[in-house]
Amino acid sequence: MKKILENQIINSALWAAYGDALGFITELADAKILKSRTGQQTIESLVDWKRRVGGKFGTTIKLPKGSYSDDTQLRLATSRAIMGNGHFSIHSFSKIELPVWQSYALGAGRGSKLAASSLSKANVAWYSNFYNSDNVSYLQSGGNGAAMRIQPHVWSAVKLDEPELFLPDVIRNSLTTHGHPRAIIGSVFHALSLSYTLFYKKIPSLEYLRTFNQWTNEVPRIIESDINLNTIWASHYENSSQSSLVDDYEEVYKELEALIDKAEEWYKDEEKTYKSLATLLNLFDVETRGSGTLTSLAASVACLLLEETSEIDLIKTISNELLTDTDSIATMAGAIMGAQTDICPDERVQDQDYIIQESKRLHSISNREAANSFKYPEKLEWKSPSSQLDFLGKANDRLVLFPFGEVKSISTEVFISTNKSYCYEWFESKLGQSFLIKRRYNGEFKKVAEEFLEPQVNIHNSKSLIDERALVQQNLELEDNVFATSIDIDKLTTKIIRDQFDPTTIGSSLLEIANSELGVNGVVAFSAIISKAYVARKRK
Repeated sequence: MKKILENQIINSALWAAYGDALGFITELADAKILKSRTGQQTIESLVDWKRRVGGKFGTTIKLPKGSYSDDTQLRLATSRAIMGNGHFSIHSFSKIELPVWQSYALGAGRGSKLAASSLSKANVAWYSNFYNSDNVSYLQSGGNGAAMRIQPHVWSAVKLDEPELFLPDVIRNSLTTHGHPRAIIGSVFHALSLSYTLFYKKIPSLEYLRTFNQWTNEVPRIIESDINLNTIWASHYENSSQSSLVDDYEEVYKELEALIDKAEEWYKDEEKTYKSLATLLNLFDVETRGSGTLTSLAASVACLLLEETSEIDLIKTISNELLTDTDSIATMAGAIMGAQTDICPDERVQDQDYIIQESKRLHSISNREAANSFKYPEKLEWKSPSSQLDFLGKANDRLVLFPFGEVKSISTEVFISTNKSYCYEWFESKLGQSFLIKRRYNGEFKKVAEEFLEPQVNIHNSKSLIDERALVQQNLELEDNVFATSIDIDKLTTKIIRDQFDPTTIGSSLLEIANSELGVNGVVAFSAIISKAYVARKRK
């Protein structure tokens, strides 16, 4: 098995963050908007700049040099949710990270924000997040909001040349917020392009991009192998879309093949440029701009220009192609190009030390070495606040962004309205990440236990679990999916085992869960837990 160098993962993460920070400045902007944000016509380096936050009726905030968008925010959230033993805690990602992210999200799309809001509800699980609101629905969410965050699954992969081991987590992560095949395939395609580059330390050719697309038709099979997706998600998907998974993914496969045909036509041109690629793929079209498949392909194909240009020049070129989704294309291209170079960006991005720290941790996981885990709240102790304004609380008169520990202000308040009820303020956490938080002004803060002042970690030895990762991953996730509830799941499980799996005890427990806020999703997850325990004891 080939070992991936730590610097490859660090550089991949830093170039991804740098591409995001530079492209964020120009995201969906025309020349006039860029001028108002920066006072410049083009972007050649990271600068302080201004952006309206909070929607059409929001307020203008000054963003410091190197600020990054939701792309890097959610990439760090994904990274934290990967435990030191290699297990992706999808419960922690979907029921804690995403709801909390609402309080500090920057530049996020409507689909991702609606998904996070829906997951804040007690009766919504990662595999049942079929939101439908404000003309945005889960099944029609085919944007790149998932693809731009899945790199940590590749950076922590033990065997990069065996996609079957890391693609299931990529798919689960993506399906948490996006339901359209274009979003899922964008994630899968980008993961394969990145894993190839890390493994071979070179950019994949167009021929290999076609090979990556072959995995599109494998996604329905991978979905069916997950009990939560197969029993709950797939049936809801097919009933709502009135089509089959196989047919829908076959359609996206054909779309992506056609896009690769266009890329091959572009590549044959001796005077090819990124602008000509953007024109050929129509990255400016508001109807398709930001598509998961389109963005992933554009990022991979753009990296072929490294045959005749440098990493920094390519990132700048992508970031200055106005009216395209500059930050997501640049961050995904950055992750790929960073994986094959020994050079890191010559400018620092916000929270760079923390990004490097997480990169090193993921590298340790990929090498089956001891690694830290972020300590999330216990399932029964966590309940998402009903308001985005209440994630910022107080413990002993110190501000806490739950569950990331104490935060300290590093800016003045910027008020949203004349009544000064709410404001935005930059905070820095002991964890190492910065957050622009929308908070109450002179209002009551939610009380937080003193123990949450310090972000906590656990130490794991990853070797024993990762050796059998493909076998145990699904079972571990089942326990994760029984989320916070008034029902004591451990108590019910203990009673069933003590009663030697008495059918009456099992039945009454299932009815109790069905009548709770967990509903049918909880029944399915709990049944799987009990089935696993029953089989394990029969083998003894």
